[in-house]
Amino acid sequence: MKRIYKWRGAGLGLEDITDQKQRIPESKGPAVFGDIEPYEFMGDSPYGKFDHVSSRSKHRELLRLGGYVEVGNEKPQRLRERERDG
Repeated sequence: MKRIYKWRGAGLGLEDITDQKQRIPESKGPAVFGDIEPYEFMGDSPYGKFDHVSSRSKHRELLRLGGYVEVGNEKPQRLRERERDG
């Protein structure tokens, strides 16, 4: 079995916490996340400046209508080329 250690600080060294970690039960159900917190959309919107966003669907809609791309969600160029060619 893999051992788990925690650094206690200079002079104290490592502490074996394997038994403590094993006592924490793993989740058996799906992870459920709430909706986003409401905020004001700072880009240009067809609904007016500083439109209020209160859901993920509204966020995606405003990005699409404004021609914005959310950084980190776009596919890498090479993958897009492979999908198109293959």
